[in-house]
Amino acid sequence: VSVMNLIRLSHLIDDPIWTDRIARTFRLFAARLEQAGRAVPMMAAAFSAFAAGLQHVVVVGEGPAAEALLDAAGDVYRPFSMVLRLTPDAQRDLAELVPFLAGMHLVEGQPAAYICRDFACRAPVLTPEALVHELSASTRSDS
Repeated sequence: VSVMNLIRLSHLIDDPIWTDRIARTFRLFAARLEQAGRAVPMMAAAFSAFAAGLQHVVVVGEGPAAEALLDAAGDVYRPFSMVLRLTPDAQRDLAELVPFLAGMHLVEGQPAAYICRDFACRAPVLTPEALVHELSASTRSDS
C-alpha cells in the first residue's frame, strides 16, 4: 500500500526522488516478496502501476456540468488513472504543491476535463461524450 501511495505522489509532484525511492523499495523487498506470498499481489499491483505509468483525468469546475464529466471519467475502465476534481479553492490551495494543476482552467466559462500523462496534458474536453471518446482512444493506444 505504501508503494502505491509513493507512485501516486510521484505522478502529482514532479520530483525524481520519488521514482528513486520507489525503485529502491522494489529492490529492497524483492527477496521478501519471493518468500511472502500474501504480500505479492499488492506489490505486483504496485509494480504494474509503476511500470505502466499513471494517467490523470482532471476535471476543472463545479456544478452539474463538472459532475457529468466526473461521471464520464468513471465510465471507462482505466486501472492506472487518477481522477481529480479541481475546484477554484482546491486549485489555489494546491498550486504550490502540485504546480502542473495551475495551468488548468475553465474553458469559455465551462467546466473542462484534462487528460494528462507525465505532466503533459491534451487539449481539454467539455462534454462527457468527448471525454469518454478520448479516454477510450487512449485505452486503445496504451495497449
